[in-house]
Amino acid sequence: MNSELFRRLRNWFAEYAHSFYSDDADIQAHVRLKEDHTARVCDHMGKLADSLRLMPEQDLLARLVALLHDVGRFRQYTQYRTFNDFRSEDHACLGVRILRETGVLSELPPAQQALVQKAVRYHNGREIPPDDAETVFFARMIRDADKLDILEMITSENELFRMLPMPEYGGEQVSAATLDCILAGQVARFEHIRTAADLLLFRMSWVFDMNFPWTFQTVQQRQYLEKMAAQLPDVPGVQRVTEFLMAQRDRRAQG
Repeated sequence: MNSELFRRLRNWFAEYAHSFYSDDADIQAHVRLKEDHTARVCDHMGKLADSLRLMPEQDLLARLVALLHDVGRFRQYTQYRTFNDFRSEDHACLGVRILRETGVLSELPPAQQALVQKAVRYHNGREIPPDDAETVFFARMIRDADKLDILEMITSENELFRMLPMPEYGGEQVSAATLDCILAGQVARFEHIRTAADLLLFRMSWVFDMNFPWTFQTVQQRQYLEKMAAQLPDVPGVQRVTEFLMAQRDRRAQG
């Protein structure tokens, strides 16, 4: 990895994030939340890259994508006071605009600049749009690294994560649409969420959008699915889908 280039870009990111520091306690807390999240995603990405034995140039690109994947979050929260893309704007698209406005990637060849920007753009959508194999590869990497940290925050009751406003869902039932989607081997759809149990199953179903053995092994070792399953109600269909999800995880963890 070109450690000097990465160091310069990491310093740029730190200075950029710090430019949003505020005396407003709410803004400050949310900026720090995303700084900390980015640091952990970078750590996950580094371990994932090591597991894949990437060449130095690929390793650098992977780590840059991780470093910059949520760069749009700082402006998003400061401007809109929310991380909800539906109530503000897509933070991935905003991040790409910021990368272009600042020219922070100018030391990279144009093709690599485009790759990093597209991986940032694709990191949060339901699916990765059709693209060249290399772009899809890095998009899959960042989606895995990002999901791992979100699952860690959910299951560890991260102090900063707990302060985020969460939608309130009533009842303990599970929507039939959520169960059907999962049993079809698909990530549950956000628009089907009606209850807190639906939300938990939606996040558990991310195993259908993970891509690399190391990711599945980490999910397995840290027992993310088990921790979330323990919060689910004892209602028809739940045990079947949780066993189905864990079987998917265990099978993919074997490589």
